Order: sequence, then C-alpha cells, then structure tokens
Amino acid sequence: MKRGYVDTPHGQIHYRTEGEGPTVIVLHGTPASSASMAPLLEALGKEMRAVGMDTMGYGQSDRPPEPYTDIKQFAQTVAWLIQGLGLEKAHLFGTLTGSQIALQTAADFPDLVESIAVSEAFNWGTPHRRAVHEALHRYHVRREDGGHLIEMWQRSSRNPDLKAREMSFKHLLTVNDDTNAEVYGSMGWEGAGPYTMTRQVIWDVTPRITAPALVTYSTGSERERALERFLETLPRSKGWRDAPNVNSDPEGAARMLIDFYKNPGV
Repeated sequence: MKRGYVDTPHGQIHYRTEGEGPTVIVLHGTPASSASMAPLLEALGKEMRAVGMDTMGYGQSDRPPEPYTDIKQFAQTVAWLIQGLGLEKAHLFGTLTGSQIALQTAADFPDLVESIAVSEAFNWGTPHRRAVHEALHRYHVRREDGGHLIEMWQRSSRNPDLKAREMSFKHLLTVNDDTNAEVYGSMGWEGAGPYTMTRQVIWDVTPRITAPALVTYSTGSERERALERFLETLPRSKGWRDAPNVNSDPEGAARMLIDFYKNPGV
C-alpha cells in the first residue's frame, strides 16, 4: 500500500492508496486514521483506486491552524484532497464521523462527487446526542507517572485483539492535546470531529445531495432507526440493513460498495 500527502491551505493531508481505476475516497471514524481502514482499502483496491484519507487533525494529517467549528470545514478538506489528487470527480465512502463528513462534502461540492456510500450515518445535532460525544471523547491530562497513558490503554481495551488495541492507543495518543483547543472543552483535539458533527443537522444537508447515495447499517446497529428518514430526504438513495461490517468483513463490505459504485440503480 502506498502513501502520500496533498498540500492544502491548512497544511498537508496524509493518505493511503491501493489499486487503480475509478477513485473512492474513504473516510474513517473518530479518533482513528486511515490505518484503521487498511483492510477495506486493500479489498476495494482489487477493482478500484481506494484512497484512505487521514481526517485533518487526525492520523498523520496536519492539525488545522485554527480549530474547526463547522463540519463544512472538514468537507472542504475532502474537496482539497480530491482536487490535489488531480481528479475531476471521486466516489465517497464514510463510516461513523466519516459518514457525516462525506454527506456534507456531497452537499457542498456536488461537482466533485460521483456517488456516495455511508455506514452508520445519523443525526447527531441535538443537545442530548452532543452530550453523549462529550462524555465519550476526552483529553487525558499528562502526568509524570504516565497515568494518562494507562487511561488511554484502558480505553483501547474495548477492542477484541491486541493489534487493534495498539492501533486504538496510537490514535488516542496522536490527538491527546488540548493546546489551542479551548472550544472543544474537555475533549481536547480528539473532539474536533465530534464537535462539528454534533452541530450538524443532517436533515438540512441530505436534501441538497444530488449524487446517488447508499446508506448502510450493520446488524444490531442502534443508528439504523434513522434509515427511513435518510431514504426520504436523500433524493437518489437506497438502503441496506444488516450490511457487511467494514471492520469484521472488509471483503464483503468492499463487494457491496464496488457493486453500488458500478451500478447505483437510483
């Protein structure tokens, strides 16, 4: 798998890329990086060019010069990546926070988006749902005895195996900073994506998306209850319940996405 950087007005965006052909930009959740999407990138790369973007401020992408407070700013960075790669258009795929950024990108930059698929999209723009993320994401105050590292490792222990825990720990360590991040409160820079996501009313965004859209949820997802409204508000859309999970079944998820990108059917 190759890696590269694209220069933008707000710094460099790091990406991983696999395969050749039509390009799909893959957007990860919080506080991860494109490394967490590597199995999916490899599977997609068998038939397409898959580009896994490190969201600005996460992974190896630069932190923006000023904290982003609107998800439109994250969408702008996706547009910069597409343009920086020399592409006229690209397909999009996002999961979790990445799904919200992908939807905003498709609405704000329709001329750059061929089609869009999202996993676990939701409307997080309510005070109650905002509080959920403010409790979930946090800055760990650095301590001389390394206690903050133990806290981050304990947060990572929810992952099923040691390799996944180590990756999660690295992601947390990368964004564990509160410098110039007062706007994010106790979340520090880890909360940049969630801060903007929980101030996005997704139902104001979806009607503006003109590209074909696929909305998916894995088996047992609590977010699935939003599917019907997504299908009602997205002009050209279809949904998939019990869809292959991008983490546990990347080959199945890639097959689903490739089939959609080749023949959206909406």
